[in-house]
Amino acid sequence: MTSDPPQSTDDSWADAEFFSDEEESTTNAQGWRSFDKSGGHIRSASPSIRSERSTSSDEPAPSYSHGDFKGLKIKFESEDGQRTWTEPAHLFTEDSPLFNNVVEHDRGVEIFNPDPISKLPGLKRHPIRKLNKGPGERLKYRLEGVTPFDFDSLMVGLRPKLGQEIPYERLCPMLVLATDWAFESIRNYTIAALSKHEDLPIPRILIARRARVPQWLLDPYVTLSTRMTPLSKYEAKALGIDSVLKISDARAKVLERRLSLIAGPRPGTFLNRWTFFHSNCWMVASAAWRKALTETKYHKPPRLNGPRTTTAMQAMQAALQDQAQKPGDGRRLCAGCQATNGLAEWLNLSADSVLVRRYLKAAIGSEVELWAKPSNTSGTT
Repeated sequence: MTSDPPQSTDDSWADAEFFSDEEESTTNAQGWRSFDKSGGHIRSASPSIRSERSTSSDEPAPSYSHGDFKGLKIKFESEDGQRTWTEPAHLFTEDSPLFNNVVEHDRGVEIFNPDPISKLPGLKRHPIRKLNKGPGERLKYRLEGVTPFDFDSLMVGLRPKLGQEIPYERLCPMLVLATDWAFESIRNYTIAALSKHEDLPIPRILIARRARVPQWLLDPYVTLSTRMTPLSKYEAKALGIDSVLKISDARAKVLERRLSLIAGPRPGTFLNRWTFFHSNCWMVASAAWRKALTETKYHKPPRLNGPRTTTAMQAMQAALQDQAQKPGDGRRLCAGCQATNGLAEWLNLSADSVLVRRYLKAAIGSEVELWAKPSNTSGTT
């Protein structure tokens, strides 16, 4: 008996600092259609998004033995039995060593221990199956926890067309199944395609966890930690308690830095020069900044289907406008201070991102043993 090869791991996996056992997201029974669908389309730059080694005869052969599956068909059945797909076996075996082992095992070509199908989440042998040798030979499997939409999305990757446009909502389940079923070339393609989208932070975190793409995690965590509005109930539930606590700590540090600006700077405390406001304008800016930070009317909550959050600069501008509408000349910036970039220099909002990134890496880096475990289909440990 032969041991089947383990799934290949992503070299960048060592940078995944935001996974924990309780945060592993469960498989969405409705597929990934709940994610934002307004991301546009990605144009395929190649007639094939599958294994690039097929384009060069000089590259080494795969490290696994791809069997002769000419004429072999695989029949897939949806979990409810309402949909079936019959596809050539080579579509699934050419780029996935694990799928190749399952087919060889079920045909009796080579027996593996443990059973290789145990490493393909969402795929089970059909309870009513009969392997017919010779012409018309077929294998039969049932999809469990994989919706027809999910499987159709994978087939878009397995049957690419020249110049085709793959919508965002297709790329997400394609990435998940390519990860679960070890289609490395399709996984690499979808990661590159999805990286061009600017997602809402929660969907990006969920898909990164589910498909084990750690390089996507830091930016949305920074976004959630530096925006004006706190986490919503939906976001907190999706993230898990561990992430919520760390984001709350990061937000507290950001607020502390922002409030400290009200006590300064003073002349000579920033690059030895007075770069910001006249003394009266300084008082106006400080009062507006305090309102922007503490009054919720300047904080627009995020939408589930699109961004609506208020940036810190937008909140500041709104507070300044409200002050300017009140009676008295001392409630607005003078023309000179309005014309300069002193406001942006004073707030220095880029420092918030630096602060949060440093904090998150230090706070989560010690918990490597929690996120290093690969996810399972149920989301439990």
